[in-house]
Parts: sequence; structure tokens; C-alpha cells
Amino acid sequence: MPLFRKHHPDPGLPQGRQFALTWNIPENFGGLTKAMLQRSGAFATTAGTPVSILTFSLQSNIDKVRTDLLARGLLGDGVTLHNLWEDVRELPDEALREAKYDLDLTVPGTIGPNTLKILRGDGTLLATQEWARVGTGKPMCEFGDYVLQTALWGHDGSFVGGWHGSWGLWKFWLDRQMSEPDSYAIVDSSVIADFMAHRGPDSATTVYLFHNSHLLRRREPPYAPLDRWRRYVSAHHADFDALVFLTEAQRIDFGRLLGGVDNSHTILNIVPRTEVPARIKRSRNRAVVLARFAPQKRLDHALRAVTAAGASHPDLHLDLYGTGPREDDLRALAKELDAPVTFHGYTQSPASEFAGSSFSLLTSTHEGLGLSIIESMATGCVPLAYDVPYGPSDIITHGVDGFLVPAGDHKAMARQISEFLALDDRAVERLRKAGRKRAEFFTESSIIEQWGNTLRAARVRQASTAVAAPTMSTLRAEEAKAAVARFVDIATHAELIEASWRDNSHLTMTVRVSPSAHYGSKKPVVAAKLIHHPTGEAVAIPVSVPAGVDTARESEDTALVQLDVDVSEISGTLDHTILLGLTSEDDPAWDVIRTQCVTRPWLAFPEASEYRPVLIFDRKRGIHLATATPKIAARATTNGREVSLSMLSFASGKIESVQ
Repeated sequence: MPLFRKHHPDPGLPQGRQFALTWNIPENFGGLTKAMLQRSGAFATTAGTPVSILTFSLQSNIDKVRTDLLARGLLGDGVTLHNLWEDVRELPDEALREAKYDLDLTVPGTIGPNTLKILRGDGTLLATQEWARVGTGKPMCEFGDYVLQTALWGHDGSFVGGWHGSWGLWKFWLDRQMSEPDSYAIVDSSVIADFMAHRGPDSATTVYLFHNSHLLRRREPPYAPLDRWRRYVSAHHADFDALVFLTEAQRIDFGRLLGGVDNSHTILNIVPRTEVPARIKRSRNRAVVLARFAPQKRLDHALRAVTAAGASHPDLHLDLYGTGPREDDLRALAKELDAPVTFHGYTQSPASEFAGSSFSLLTSTHEGLGLSIIESMATGCVPLAYDVPYGPSDIITHGVDGFLVPAGDHKAMARQISEFLALDDRAVERLRKAGRKRAEFFTESSIIEQWGNTLRAARVRQASTAVAAPTMSTLRAEEAKAAVARFVDIATHAELIEASWRDNSHLTMTVRVSPSAHYGSKKPVVAAKLIHHPTGEAVAIPVSVPAGVDTARESEDTALVQLDVDVSEISGTLDHTILLGLTSEDDPAWDVIRTQCVTRPWLAFPEASEYRPVLIFDRKRGIHLATATPKIAARATTNGREVSLSMLSFASGKIESVQ
């Protein structure tokens, strides 16, 4: 049965060709690919606008994937699947010679061990790619994680031309795909987004959709390091005609962290209606998880929680659906715990598994929205989810249509499971009914209208923004930077050296900033700003080199800077964070970090007054400014390496001490 039902065409989407860009479509795909397919299908069947899905990986099973998607109703009716290498294989030599190549790329030499050979269907050589390693972790493919050069070959074995890297080939293909005016490209993959930040085809309106958190996993938003897969694209966010986030909370947090984001929008994922019988038989004690077996999903927590809850509920059982790199570890843990779990592998019918289960678990470190929560609700399966950024708290109203559990606390999850199992049948039925009603917010019509408004706004922005077509040399340089941003573990540290008050309104701080790696050739340049919570308002902090410092003695990748923090204008609800942004002289800013104390040189600061703040040092949260107001006075004292902060609330008359 097709996933999408026919409706009357909806004029919500603008006229023009619609494209969805992603890296590949695995046979056992997860939430990102599912959301992209469901959105594309809704565009085609509900809005009457065909969608071309473009994939870029060398996917040998693309025909099988296409056949499977057609059988499942995820293609057809206006949704088609195209692959770069599949299309380029079919091009005649005359078409290949029309491409704009890097003229300084000479005929490649002998094929080496890090050379990938791509053949045509008739066995002739189509292309060679030279790969290199950039990072130290698992490579992107067996040849490495960064393409040094791509060369194309004619049917007769002659060298046609090539590019440094692979972005030149991508541009050649997309220019052919998006040759018509009024093309809209929604980019679902961060790898492709790195390239599309430079416009790609000149005629396309570009939109990047954040399917997951932009922050490093397990870090507290909004002021945390960027995830390495979104570091480069986040630095180039202004180069897109629109950014789309799945939750308003993430959109706001992204703006607070990056600043000056005027092209962001919030649009929910589309989840198709699920027809479930009004009354179905399900065991109250049956739990289910559908997820990739990957570190992000933290499925060991689900195993531990169910095992602990099972001690007092012997009929409790967990059905685990999925595949992934952590499967062996999870099976070993399940055996060690004697967990009441069955591993089922990948399922192509998630709605059926949710419909037959009583409740579902989500134990991730982070999410973009949490598609499985909505799918669970739609079938009346009650979700129990860690309250992680982003999504669970945007979907679930605790105790009404599901339950939120403190993030990372598998013991609290076990307690919540037990509390759910102790509810009477009437209370559980209310939860199931409320969940089905909540899931209705994610169906097609209203969300397509949001997409239409966003795409029109993006088109207006593109028309008003003059952007020169990227040169081959630009693509070559930016592709190298993007590869480093993805695969090099860039950690930046800020060490507080000294702090003192110049007067009642100015705090002078000397900070040593040192990145473990950066892709500029010059010493990093530090920019600082003071962020107000919870509004996110930012005030620039003057940064200078401390007087009398011989900068030549600092290493090439370390900067010693002095911050002049002016707090004279601070008023109101006063909680501030100092953020440091790092650039190099020949590159744009690529990350923003919260100041962290590598060492803890606790300093005795003056007693707080209405106009003079005190500093709070916290290893996890960084350097904060806590200011005194007419309602709160604060005093910081030191004892060796520890610091105590006493706050007196005049409103409550209570004194709270923070160690």
C-alpha cells in the first residue's frame, strides 16, 4: 500500500522544480532518510509538485534500492531517484568534454593503493579518484576520507579532464540537473550542504535542513562546541537562502550561538497518517525501541533501564529493532545483564511494531526532532523519552501524552517504566488517545503550507543577494577546509591567566587560547562577546594583546589575549557567559566555544555590588558573570583551589551557598 494518499493539489508550494539532496539511501535507512522520503512524497501527492531526489555516493545497489522504495510506496507518483554516478556513466564522451575542468590537473599517473576506480556498465574505465586520510578515526571509505582529485576517462581509455577534489564533478552534474529556472534544492545531508553553501547551480534556491543537533553530542545548549559534521556548514550559514530547523528551540539556540542569523525557519517533520484500529490487543508490559545501533542512540541505557524495571515486573519485555556498529556490544551487554530483550534486526514496518507495543523508549544523547516519538504516538504507543535537545520536550507533554525523563539517567528511566506499568487501564488509555491526537499536528497539509512560505521567502532572499558563481579554485580550497572541519578533532581551550578590576565597571581578563588544530596558516585571531541569558543578546568585548607581551614567544597556534569586559550597562536579570570565537587570518570563523578553565586559578574578587559583578567558575559550564541586582547580592570567596559563592535573595530572605 502506498505510504501517501492522493489529495487535491495544494497551491502551497511555489512554482518550480523541487529537489531533495542527500548523500545516499541505505537499504536499512534511519530517521533522516525516512523524513526526507516522507516530505518528498507529501510534496508530490498532497501538493502536486514532483520531486527529484539526488544522491551523490557511489552506490552499487541503487537499482535495488529504487525497486524496494517503489514496492514500499516511497517512490513513484511524482518522486524519482537519481544518482550522480549512475547518470555520469550514461553520458557520451562529447557531454563529458563540455565540463569545466581544473586546467592545471595533468593526466593522472599510475593508479595507486588509495585510488578508487569507477567503471561503466560495459567495463570501461569511467573515473578515478585519489583519496587521502585527514583524520585519525574511522575513514569515510576504505580509501580514506578526502578526495584529492577526480579524473574522467573516455570510452576509448583517453583522459578527458578532472578536478582537484570532487566538488567540481558535483557542480558539473547539478548544473545539468538544475538547468531550468526556479529550482529549489532542499539539502538533507551535511556533507552535501558543505558544497551547496557555495550555491552550486546558479539558478537554484538553496535550503539546508538540520535533521539533528548542530552541537557536539552530550553538550548543553546553546553555548557548546559545534558538531564536526555541521561545523563548516554552520560557519557558512549565511550563504544559504534559508535554514530550516525541526524545533523552535534549536532555531533560537543556533541564532544565539552564531549570531546574526536572519534566514532561519522552523518546520516540523511530516509524518503520514497511520491507520490503527480503535481497539487493538497489546501487552501492557511490552516495550519497543526502533533505532540505529549507534553511540548517539545510547541503547545500553534502554537495556539497563528495562532490566532494572524488570526486577519488579517479571513480564516486562523489550523488542529492539535496528542494526548498526554497536550491535555486538549491545548483544554482549544484554547477555551480561540477562536483559529481557529480543533483537529483531531492521524493520520496514515501524507502524506495525509500535502498534503492537505498549510503550516506546528513546534514550539518545541528542536528536533533531525524534521521529520515532511521533510514530509511536500515532499508533497509541506511549513514548518515554530522555529530555534531550532537541525534540522530546517539543513533542511530549509530560504525563499527558508521554513521559520525559532526565537526560542520561537510566535509573530514572527505570523508575518511569515502573510508574507507567502501575497506572490503571483508564489512565493509560487517556495517554494513548492524547498521543494519537498530538501526532495529528505532524500530518501533511499544515506543514506543506509552512514549506511553501519558507521557500518563497528563500527565493526572495536569493533574488536580493548577489553571489558570484564559484570558481574552480574556490571550490578546491573550500572543499579542503570542509574536509578538515569534518575529520580533524578540533578542540579549542581557553585558559584564564589573570583577572582584575580596572574600575567598578570594567573587568580585565587575560586568556590564553590554543586550538589543537586549525586550517589556517596564521596565528588564530580571537573575538569575544558577552552573552545574556536567557535573551541571547550579545555585546562585543574588545580584545587586545596584553601590554608588554612578546607575541613572538607565543607558539604558532596559540594566542594570548586580553579581554576588556564592560559591565556598566548590565541590568535586569543578570546571568552572562563569555564566548570566544576563533578565526585565522586567512579563514572565516569555524567554531564558537564557551570559555573553559583548563586550570583553576581561583582569584579573590571584590565583593559584589549593584554595579560590580562577580565571576563564577565552573569546569562544566565555563566562566560566567553573576551580577548583583537590587534583589540579589553575591560574594565569592576562595579556599585553595575551591570557590564558594554565597547569594542572598532579598525577596526570599534565604542565603544559598554554591560550592
